[in-house]
Amino acid sequence: MRFQLIGLMLLMASCTDPSLCADCTGLVDSGVDSDTDADTDTDTDSDTDTDTDSDTDTDTDTDTDSDTDTLRDPEPHDCFDVPTARCPAGTPTLGDASGFGLQKATLTWNYSRACGISWADPIYVRRPSDLRGLAITVDAWRDYTGVGFLAVDGRTVLDIEVESGPTAWWEPPFQHESAIASTLVLPNSPAGALPAGDCIGIVPIAPDDLRGEEATLWLSSQRGAAGREIDLNFIVVDGTDVTRTELSEAAGVVDDLLTKAGVSLGDVGLWYAEAPWGEYLPSGDGEEADLLRAFTPEGAPVPAVNVYFVQDIGRGGLYGFAGGVPGPVAVSGTAASGLVISVDSHLLSDFTTLDTEELGGTISHELGHQLGLFHTSESDGRDHDVLSDTPQCPSSRDADRDGYITASECRGFGGDHVMFWTAAPYTQHTWSAQQTAVFRASPAAYR
Repeated sequence: MRFQLIGLMLLMASCTDPSLCADCTGLVDSGVDSDTDADTDTDTDSDTDTDTDSDTDTDTDTDTDSDTDTLRDPEPHDCFDVPTARCPAGTPTLGDASGFGLQKATLTWNYSRACGISWADPIYVRRPSDLRGLAITVDAWRDYTGVGFLAVDGRTVLDIEVESGPTAWWEPPFQHESAIASTLVLPNSPAGALPAGDCIGIVPIAPDDLRGEEATLWLSSQRGAAGREIDLNFIVVDGTDVTRTELSEAAGVVDDLLTKAGVSLGDVGLWYAEAPWGEYLPSGDGEEADLLRAFTPEGAPVPAVNVYFVQDIGRGGLYGFAGGVPGPVAVSGTAASGLVISVDSHLLSDFTTLDTEELGGTISHELGHQLGLFHTSESDGRDHDVLSDTPQCPSSRDADRDGYITASECRGFGGDHVMFWTAAPYTQHTWSAQQTAVFRASPAAYR
């Protein structure tokens, strides 16, 4: 781990779109690389032109055992046009042969009155043979979006119109949902990877009438060898009481935990930002949270993951939250581009001393969400992640019958896992092999 201090002060303005607020000097177009500033949206992955910097990557890792026999050939749809089996001439290749790739395309929404959804014409990319990981993000600036249909060589992988089975939205292996800057990560499990094939077709959707408006499709990918390091951008909201030493200690904990997950912490940059509402974030799901996650300091590297530190969130008690499960990966400038962490929630009982070990654990947990990992067990003990090698803590472990399973009640049943739904009074340091594989294939682990 290389903890790198960058002493840069930036103002964050309270407008939602720099194009509508030319005098807002603090809202920075986030950009995909240092030379490709992009995105003015602040709610979900943003940007819209069609970046070319690379051809389009997808996951090629071959979890081709991922139910390829059950994939359907496309049929006529009521809601949108499905992709053809063959890519049009001139279709770009996914990603960059050197490793990390980030591409974007501008979308214009059509509208299906019968289905009540907006949809964009299919986007095509060719899949390279060395593709390891792919994240698809649809950003319509704080409107909810999703990947409504995904096909490889014309065979259906994911379909919003299917109610159940391996290609359905809400079921494993893909377990997709509509969200702000909605993101689909492949692979998210052994079964949740792209099947074999050359031509990837993607249909973005939005559950509102957005006809004529524009959005952005982002494709971040990893090609070649599995990734080893994940970079972070620490962004402290001005007034938040946390020291460089404390952040460095927390970063050390993150490095230790990521090492157990088969990767490690690379560069960590430190920036300070001034927010109009101050160091106390009013809530975890309001306009302020969207604007905060859409803010990226000028010069902050991509694909580093942004981590925003505030004094507290809402009325307290919330440790932190990610931009989604998953959230945009290696895409800045959207309302879901990063993790938000409360400092006050990590104070010891003296309300003064910061528990940097717990802080590092929370950062690691939320990073897992951002890159595609669900809770191993949810609070009721009835819902669990899509991975087959993570322990499940059943509702029968709820000894006090209060409706919640705690880490103490689930000791020996997954309570020690980093991705358990709540913190524990003991160390949570465990990852499964399949969780490690998701990290290693992530475009965020780019070197």
